[in-house]
Amino acid sequence: MILMMRQVSPGIYPVSLPCFLSIIRDGRRLMPDINMKAVSRMVEMPLFEPVHFQECHSRVIHASAGACLDAVEAFTVEQDPLIRFCLGVRDLPGRMILGQAAHRFSMKSFVFLGRIGDVSLAYGLAGSFWRWDYGLDQQAAQGASFWAGDGPSCRLLLTFETDFISDDQIRLLTRTRISCPDSAMRSRMAAYWMAIRPVSGLIRRRLLARVAHYATKQGAY
Repeated sequence: MILMMRQVSPGIYPVSLPCFLSIIRDGRRLMPDINMKAVSRMVEMPLFEPVHFQECHSRVIHASAGACLDAVEAFTVEQDPLIRFCLGVRDLPGRMILGQAAHRFSMKSFVFLGRIGDVSLAYGLAGSFWRWDYGLDQQAAQGASFWAGDGPSCRLLLTFETDFISDDQIRLLTRTRISCPDSAMRSRMAAYWMAIRPVSGLIRRRLLARVAHYATKQGAY
């Protein structure tokens, strides 16, 4: 997991990530209006750029930030029939060509890039997403290779971030950002993005709803 701390002002000494997050959690009780978006900018993963396509969705959830991120990590496609159906339709070309050996797209297709306490978590994907087999490149989605973006594949960064509202209420924000290595790949991605964007948004809203249910029911999907 690659983490970085932005440079702080002179006179402020760096602390370990667990210690920093502990300070923030304690600070919530003393400063209930603390903005977790501001906090997340202080502890973050490397920059992902350039961004050519992106979408963002959010939902207010009556649960703790940790419970919400735990729910995201526990989510599987099988837990929502509509998401399973949408992805099944997208998988059809591959299944027609390779049968049962075809790739079934799910959260397992992503490479887990890391979690920063109760603030955020991230997943990466690399490939030619418009192809019948998605053109997935697992090596390009790993660690330093993914962040460097110097390979031939498009990169997709999926993040989940928590915005503190109160002790038992947060806003969970999911962002999808895509970066293309050249103009040719960008043009192909643009056509594919226009076709899938409505369904992509539906899937993310359903995912947030499932996460909210899981987080508030304490583990009951």
